Amino acid sequence: MTTLRHNVLSRLLFTTVLAGLWGLFPQTASAQILATLTDRCSQSVWISPDYSANIVNPPGALFLNRLNPNVFTPWSRIMVVRRFGPNGYVRWHCGLTPERSRCPQGTRAVQGRLGPNRLLQIRCRG
Repeated sequence: MTTLRHNVLSRLLFTTVLAGLWGLFPQTASAQILATLTDRCSQSVWISPDYSANIVNPPGALFLNRLNPNVFTPWSRIMVVRRFGPNGYVRWHCGLTPERSRCPQGTRAVQGRLGPNRLLQIRCRG
């Protein structure tokens, strides 16, 4: 009985470790950085997964909250873009103002962060 319990616990531990490692890599392993775009916004930012969504906070959007104007925020999660605009544009909102930035061809996902001096950075990922 002890050997059976040991085998079950060993397999459970191995499966848990594998699942944990799998969760660390899918975003970065398959999504290389194609470009990092730089823009400016003094407020919080929403990056939309759908260029045609003309609302500030569409479902699935990235929200970048500017709590301290003098520091970098961490990079956001990676968001798959469902629909780009013409020529690869990504829709984002600075407060209530709609803006756009152009990612290079081959972009499938984006992530963002805020920084000092109203900095907004958007990573275009393949």
